[in-house]
Amino acid sequence: MVYGFQYWKADVLGHDLQATVSFSYFDSQPSWSNIIIYRCLTDQCNSPARLKSLLESFKFVNKLEQLQYLLEKDEAFDGKQCLFFSNTTQYQMFSLKKSDPPTCKQCMTIVNMTPKKKVIEASCYSLQTSLNTVNQRVEFDINDRTRSPNWYIACQRANCNTLDVGDLIYQNSLIDFNLEKFIDKTSAGLSIRFSSSFFIVFQNAFNKIQAFLMVPGQKWN
Repeated sequence: MVYGFQYWKADVLGHDLQATVSFSYFDSQPSWSNIIIYRCLTDQCNSPARLKSLLESFKFVNKLEQLQYLLEKDEAFDGKQCLFFSNTTQYQMFSLKKSDPPTCKQCMTIVNMTPKKKVIEASCYSLQTSLNTVNQRVEFDINDRTRSPNWYIACQRANCNTLDVGDLIYQNSLIDFNLEKFIDKTSAGLSIRFSSSFFIVFQNAFNKIQAFLMVPGQKWN
């Protein structure tokens, strides 16, 4: 799916890009998705031609189904078996402390990496907030030409949210973006007027593959 929209330049922070590969498992049903979210500050930068250039500049590998065993719920799940570790207060409002495992419903780990720091929150949720899922996400700042990789897991079995999971995620998935190729194709002759965004989703949900494309005023299936 691709959703596109425009809003005034004053309402945005920059020209950036986010890509995610994910795999979820629920009620014995697997599903995967590859997602691109693109925001830009040049006129017509979310046109069909720009979309084509964006897709041609990306390479996705999503073999996260290899980690399905981490997402299969253990009916004897005990929150005491989750990893509890944090070097941030950023996510504390959503997760429990190590002293609260009896109310734990789902282990979680979020690791966000920027050029300046690495933020880690490993804990658990008091409610099952989502499907058991694992993903890798990369945020690209096209202005600064920086790349910030992140990964996440939510799961319900012993030791499923350890920091070693990050290595498994990167062994089984890839998000590669050729920034120079994309800029060469899109930078010429564009003027800054609006900020535009679109969302691209390729997904296989419950054995049904879907890809819908939509930008303002147009739609492709």
